[in-house]
Amino acid sequence: MSLGVGQKYPAYLDRLRESCLKFEVEHWLWRKYPPGARLHKESPYGFKIHVIRQALQRGFETIVWADSAAYVVRDPSPFFRLVKERGILFLGHGDQLHRYVNDRSLELFGFKRDDVKRRWLVSGTIFGLDFGYETTHDFFEEWASYERDGWFKTDGQKPKGDFLEHRHDEAMVSLMLMKYEIDTPAYDDHLNSDRESVTFRAGKDL
Repeated sequence: MSLGVGQKYPAYLDRLRESCLKFEVEHWLWRKYPPGARLHKESPYGFKIHVIRQALQRGFETIVWADSAAYVVRDPSPFFRLVKERGILFLGHGDQLHRYVNDRSLELFGFKRDDVKRRWLVSGTIFGLDFGYETTHDFFEEWASYERDGWFKTDGQKPKGDFLEHRHDEAMVSLMLMKYEIDTPAYDDHLNSDRESVTFRAGKDL
């Protein structure tokens, strides 16, 4: 699943489509906002929620989201199997969460900034959900509620101390993973490294 709207994003989407065809990956790519989605400036990256919901309504169970700038470089069957095994799969071990989540979101979850200093901000570039698990449905609907209620947007909090900026959907789902006690495999194991396990690359290099 992916979406590419405006500027170079449709071209990135073409590259993703070609890579899916090469590796015979079933895909559904959007070139306009799906029903219910708001513009990116109104709900940053909120369109992911609505694209996934459309896939659910069509009957998909195992869903992998790939940003339009991502593309497949190796048979992704092992990654899909990992999604099916885990139910909820996000990748971390990049940026530190405490630098990229605003105070009001921490307060919503009952965390202090020090509580998340040893946690990773997950990547929203590639992630997977398997809706054969009831927990995945609960998780997704909670994430969707934060998008609906405006939590993906920044609130004007200025950088200060450890805080740099609020990272929208990634910040909220990172807090949710803490709440649900779900660990995050290393980003480099699956995306943008030279490891043999890497299935995807991403880059705005067209």
